[in-house]
Amino acid sequence: MKKLTIALMVIAVLLFACGIYNYYRYHSSIDAFSEQTLAEARARMQDSAENIDRQISDLQKQAAGLAEEFARDFELKASSTTRFQEILASSPVLLGAGLLKRSELASADSRRRSPGYVAKGEKASLNLADLLQLCVYSAGVTSDGDEDEVVVFDLSRQQLQNYLYSLHVCKQGYAFIIASNGEFICHPSESLMRAGKTIYDHANEEKVASLADLGKAAASGQSGKFDLLADVSGNPMWGLLLPMKTTGWSLVKIILKEPVLQPTVEQQKQRYAAVTLIVVSISMLLLLAGLALSKDTNTRWWAASVLLSAGLCVGIAVLWQLNLSNVRYSHRGEVPVADEGVLEQYLDNLSYRMILDGHDVPKRIKTGVFLQSVDFQSAVSLKITGYVWQKFRTDLPMEVEEGVIFPDAQEVEMEKAYERTIGNMRTVGWHFSLLLRESFDYQTYPFDLESVWLRMWPVEFDKNIVLVPDFDSYVLMTPEFLPGIEASLLLPGWKLLQSNFSYLAASYNTNFGIARYAGIEDFPELHFNLIIRRNFMDPFISSILPLIVVLILLFIMQMTCSREENLKDLFGFSAGAILAGVAALFFVVIFAHIDLRKGLEVAKIMYMDFYYFVIYLLFMLVSVNSVLFCWPREFSLIHYRDNLIPKLLYWPFVLSVLFVTTAFYFSP
Repeated sequence: MKKLTIALMVIAVLLFACGIYNYYRYHSSIDAFSEQTLAEARARMQDSAENIDRQISDLQKQAAGLAEEFARDFELKASSTTRFQEILASSPVLLGAGLLKRSELASADSRRRSPGYVAKGEKASLNLADLLQLCVYSAGVTSDGDEDEVVVFDLSRQQLQNYLYSLHVCKQGYAFIIASNGEFICHPSESLMRAGKTIYDHANEEKVASLADLGKAAASGQSGKFDLLADVSGNPMWGLLLPMKTTGWSLVKIILKEPVLQPTVEQQKQRYAAVTLIVVSISMLLLLAGLALSKDTNTRWWAASVLLSAGLCVGIAVLWQLNLSNVRYSHRGEVPVADEGVLEQYLDNLSYRMILDGHDVPKRIKTGVFLQSVDFQSAVSLKITGYVWQKFRTDLPMEVEEGVIFPDAQEVEMEKAYERTIGNMRTVGWHFSLLLRESFDYQTYPFDLESVWLRMWPVEFDKNIVLVPDFDSYVLMTPEFLPGIEASLLLPGWKLLQSNFSYLAASYNTNFGIARYAGIEDFPELHFNLIIRRNFMDPFISSILPLIVVLILLFIMQMTCSREENLKDLFGFSAGAILAGVAALFFVVIFAHIDLRKGLEVAKIMYMDFYYFVIYLLFMLVSVNSVLFCWPREFSLIHYRDNLIPKLLYWPFVLSVLFVTTAFYFSP
């Protein structure tokens, strides 16, 4: 016995050491990846800040040079409009420029009325909230000598934000620029700029107190990484701050920690193996500790049983938590597209393949989606309402029919909601209400991570047409910020995690009767996905807690097995009473099991089924144990110390089976 104990202890220590080593490697790889991500983000910010600084510095030099020329040579003012138009055409961030009287600087209205002011687009559409006066330089006096004239350059806050996007500084988060007083120079949210709010106002409204600290650091010209925490949502974030020399502004980038720190599949496997080894080793050590607690045999064995069960119970909870912390979802073959770079690379590969197959380059239709409500009608059908829109160039011939088909919809209600033309772009939007039937993977219920998807085809799906996401119509495309989802959308029993566009190559075994059908093999279909996770508490109370109660009741029945007269009289033990109790519980459990599977409409064996299988097995074991215990013939395993062995093994057996099942089902 002593040699066996030493051997078990050596094995447990070795398993524990292996688990700790694997967990250290896992954490080291996560830390290294996060540092690499932050270093890349800092480098991208540095390049972007220098680029913007250079742009603004050049504009200020141009404005100063023009003002000096105009002040020196009055006749040059006559050609100022042409000069300003050339400058506007070459700058991605300028909104307007002009030679104005000093009194005309007061507002956008005075700029609209001034003949010396030149704007990108129509002067009548000048938006004061979008206008940011960059610089003003004196250019002498008017021809009548009554008033000073100035050269003014105005930035567009929105174009500046778009310029940040074009520099790819917004990958893995979002970026904005603030002044030293906390004013937003540009921000993905137009409402913040329109309202003229500062970062301190925003921090107070959004209850992100640490954003105010970021503003104070910007005011003092600091740079670096700041840990931020959203007080309401609890989402941890990093705030990267970088001062810009020319303007005194600061470039800020917000990065959610969770997507960066989310392990890859290989890292998940490494973490899972480490945790499993640690749980098994600790459970073994707890078993040995229980055996060493007392010299009394009964006390030692009960202590060992209780401690082993506790270790396994904690292990199951840890594996549950590991599964709940995983927010990665991907369908096999699916290609997520969250930015223009990934989209263009994907479409370039598609165009090359289509040309090789004898087709033309696919026509593109920009398409956007906004979901207002999602409601599960059953486990496999749901109702979705929202808007879908498409954009068409008015300066190109209309070669395709407008509209969207939802091939997965059983019922479709769709009507045109609006049609607008701005410049050379026509936008058509429809409101839809769909009843969809989709297949979900409930094998890990109640810890399942699901994707609600909206599959879209162009109306002329037989032609060489591909729908592309309209990224320009969304403030942010970071999946964790739920682009295209109504802020007040509620899905009872589920937590909204991410939303994104993706492509899934589809192949069909028919050409739908159309000889020149272009999409018969591996043609991309646009999907809009909403990633959701089930709230664990609801099914825990409705499904798992009743089973725990049944397990406890069965254990109590098991504990009543005794041949001692005083205990037998006290508990009223008999094989018949045990069988009657088991029969009553059996019907409760079997109906609950049938109801669960019927409600989820699953065809495969799922994780929760094993809880019921264990209970069915216990029904038989407890029943057989009670009958054999009352049998006239003696059975050493059954009758030893008044049925001690079955009582000791009850919880270790149940929890061992559930631990192995949990480890198998939740293994990455």
